[in-house]
Amino acid sequence: MKDSEQKVTGLKKIALSFEAGTTNDRMDLTSGPERRELVTGIGTGGFTPFEYLLLDKQVGDIIRLEVHPRQMEETFGHIDIPLPASAMALDSFFLNVTVDQIDAVDQSELVRAMAGAVKGCGGDCCGHH
Repeated sequence: MKDSEQKVTGLKKIALSFEAGTTNDRMDLTSGPERRELVTGIGTGGFTPFEYLLLDKQVGDIIRLEVHPRQMEETFGHIDIPLPASAMALDSFFLNVTVDQIDAVDQSELVRAMAGAVKGCGGDCCGHH
């Protein structure tokens, strides 16, 4: 299957570009797109609300959302979102997320991603303590 035909599903490695702004049309909180990779569906509680928004998206699709900093953990869970401190000081801001790449995840990447998702879990399960 061509990369452009793949859809985001559980346990896929995806590359996303993030841009943040003070309005839906002005991405003025970031200097340009910031790229992050993640493996979907590996959080201790399953999919985060943000990951549910990503499901079935294809390369090139864009998710636009309004974010309230007080709901970051609830919305994104273990996922590290590249945001400037100025965004977190606002009552809300806007985020554009573009799906750049979708790949299968190999076992070693999956183990690393799962260990990273549970860092700070309070136990000795993942070597982060």
